[in-house]
Amino acid sequence: MMKNCPKCPSLMENYRYACQSLACSRAGIPVEESLAETDAAEQKGPRPDPGCPECGEVMTLHICPDCGFEVEAEEMRRGFMSVSLIGNAGSGKSNYLAVLVDQLRGEMCKVYDCTLYPTGGDRTMNYYEREYRRPLYEQGVCVTATQQEDLNPLTYTLLFEGQGGRPGRGVGLAFYDSCGEKLETQQEMAAMSRRLLGSGGILLLLDPSQLPAIREARKAKKLPVLPSDAQALLLRTIHIIRAGLASGEVEKKIDIPIAVCLTKLDTLYPHLDPASFVGAPSRNLRKPMLNKADISSCNLEVMALLESWGGGEFVRHVRGQFSNYCFFGLSSLGCEPGSKNEVDRISPHRVLDPMLWLLWQSKILQAG
Repeated sequence: MMKNCPKCPSLMENYRYACQSLACSRAGIPVEESLAETDAAEQKGPRPDPGCPECGEVMTLHICPDCGFEVEAEEMRRGFMSVSLIGNAGSGKSNYLAVLVDQLRGEMCKVYDCTLYPTGGDRTMNYYEREYRRPLYEQGVCVTATQQEDLNPLTYTLLFEGQGGRPGRGVGLAFYDSCGEKLETQQEMAAMSRRLLGSGGILLLLDPSQLPAIREARKAKKLPVLPSDAQALLLRTIHIIRAGLASGEVEKKIDIPIAVCLTKLDTLYPHLDPASFVGAPSRNLRKPMLNKADISSCNLEVMALLESWGGGEFVRHVRGQFSNYCFFGLSSLGCEPGSKNEVDRISPHRVLDPMLWLLWQSKILQAG
């Protein structure tokens, strides 16, 4: 796992310490490096956590020198697998993240014998509860789309106990829900450069109405469609990553894993073959092991569907620019929301598949 700040994400080699004692007048305030030095600095191995110069309490809180994000010592030692969610406004990123976290701590943890717990104290726990879970699961309405770019990521630790991953080992996860309205131009996306470059994986969400054939079919029925262009977003993403890598070698493919997710699959069921793989329940929750045959079948099917619906050029850009990619079809809600964004019943379909694939790519999960 990379030792990046999950928010900006800068390499946290020059992190600053801060006291976490609520009784201390210096709680949460970064300590100058000279004051944080200890007599044990010459010892071999990792630098020990120093004491607070004010109260003497051992400081285990680390502060990112660039953005000020707080990271606990254990998170710092473990590192994060940072996952960037990108997609045009209306593609369903916020709803997807709400259901993904719920499915991770529910279905995945049950099958893969692991636990998912929020790190950073109330920061993640309260934010997810207030902005994601409560609206969707208690109030029965869609999650409000992200409106700003300076939000803190949701951070978790996935701890395995059984055979699903690495028994007794934990992996830090950081999810960043980007603002779709801020992805409409190259200049607006520039702020995402470091975050994309530091990602352990990209989840790119593609709304069906962004495909020409589906778009026309929905227009004919006077159903809503997204005005934005998914291919333009993909090309901007590629440019941002390549500019950050500064390699200049266009022939060299990007090695950041990308999961392209065709969302709102429930709206496409009438267009799917009765023997569709992607329309069938996922086989990746039958036992604690990623089913490579199921993933491969869905990947090929979704690529073929995109081609037939006018998204062939989009597929070719993904294949030509990324060395590690996979296509998925999923439905976060299992139904179209009502006119007031109300959701009567949540029936997720294959929501976990892209994340399970990314965990496998990071050698966290086993596959067979």
